[in-house]
Amino acid sequence: MRSLKVSDVMWNHIEPIRRGTPLTKVVKTLLHNHVTGLPVVDDHRKVIGFVSEQDCICLLYTSDAADERSSVD
Repeated sequence: MRSLKVSDVMWNHIEPIRRGTPLTKVVKTLLHNHVTGLPVVDDHRKVIGFVSEQDCICLLYTSDAADERSSVD
């Protein structure tokens, strides 16, 4: 069995997202491309991170939880 390389299985046609992209656009991009994560780049297109669908869910959950707590008070 031959050894696989990352380049054998990676996708290179997905456009990365820029730092500061609104969460709604990140989620739409994830859904549109049928992926679970995207690289995040700075203004010089240098990769500075990675955002996953789990990151989005956690952010939405914590912001909804904060909204619910503030409405209960």
